[in-house]
Amino acid sequence: MHDFDFDAERLKLERVLSLGEGELGFLSSLHSTQLRQLREEISEKLHARHQDSFSRLARLSRVLPIGASAKLAETVLGSMLGAGVAGEMDPDRAAKLSGKLSPAFLAKLCVHLEPHRAAAIIREVPDDIVVAIARELIAKQEFITLARFVTQFDQAVLSRVMDAIQDDEALLRIGIFVEQRDALNDLVAPLSEARRQAVLKTATDADLWPQTLVLLTHLSDAMKGAMGDAAVAMGKAQIAQVIEVTRDHNLWEPLIITIANMREENRRQVLAQPLLQDKDTVAALLRDIDSEHLWTLLAKVWLDAPEQTLACAFEVILAHRHWLADLMRETHAAGRADQLRSVIERLPASLREQVEVSASEFAPDDFAAVMA
Repeated sequence: MHDFDFDAERLKLERVLSLGEGELGFLSSLHSTQLRQLREEISEKLHARHQDSFSRLARLSRVLPIGASAKLAETVLGSMLGAGVAGEMDPDRAAKLSGKLSPAFLAKLCVHLEPHRAAAIIREVPDDIVVAIARELIAKQEFITLARFVTQFDQAVLSRVMDAIQDDEALLRIGIFVEQRDALNDLVAPLSEARRQAVLKTATDADLWPQTLVLLTHLSDAMKGAMGDAAVAMGKAQIAQVIEVTRDHNLWEPLIITIANMREENRRQVLAQPLLQDKDTVAALLRDIDSEHLWTLLAKVWLDAPEQTLACAFEVILAHRHWLADLMRETHAAGRADQLRSVIERLPASLREQVEVSASEFAPDDFAAVMA
């Protein structure tokens, strides 16, 4: 599976180093977590190199009137140097200064400011100014910058910022670049059903389904299901496209987890898709299920699968007997033997007999426990 988080991290590092998009493509052998660590270390080193100068300028700002400090920042320091100074300023002073600076300049400053250095300042800046900066960043399509800051907002400000993001593609791209992935739920949960569908339509229109599927892995199970339900509501063609993208990019894990958390009627619709009755597609799915040890989850999902989907899956499994052994072992160990037994009992008689014969040969103890 392609590491789509790598692309986001590469873009962020290129910005830190003032490089053009794609110039760090040679780092593709690194994992996204490694690249993020590298970016954070470089950013800290760059800040540390000039920290004394930033601190002196921050101290100087304390003896100047707020208005004079603001004029100095916009006309002399500029956004890059201003960001370094802001990171060394007293939060209360910086917040007061923000009221004298234009939202356009503050937006430029945010591009060069590390969120962890601005967290205390953001808490002091008036909500109206934060929202004005967010609007500027959206207008400039600075999705990376806004994504790095949204997790620093409290819920009230976050709600106002989300309301300000009227462009569905902008909202999706911000989600793609969010660093604190455990906060994604806070972005998605307040969205209406219609807005969720609009965002997913954007994933189709902008060819962002691979990245969107990766994002789903960071949502709560309930929210994964809600997003899956929104996709199903968009029609069978949409479901088919999602499955195609999943197959092409080997993203089966987020899809299966999402299906498991959908409403039952929607789960049945997805599992009845023709692509999930295609042996090549199903083989790719089961290969990933086996490598990620997700047989227990799949057995649960299969409870709502139509007979044709089950038959296709078990025909493929019989061609890979070690998968059958892993299926028996994992479901037995997880205490889910009853679910797998229910699935096997729904197979056509001849296929069920083949499964039972193979399972008794390749996983006799686990098979006996499953069928007990």
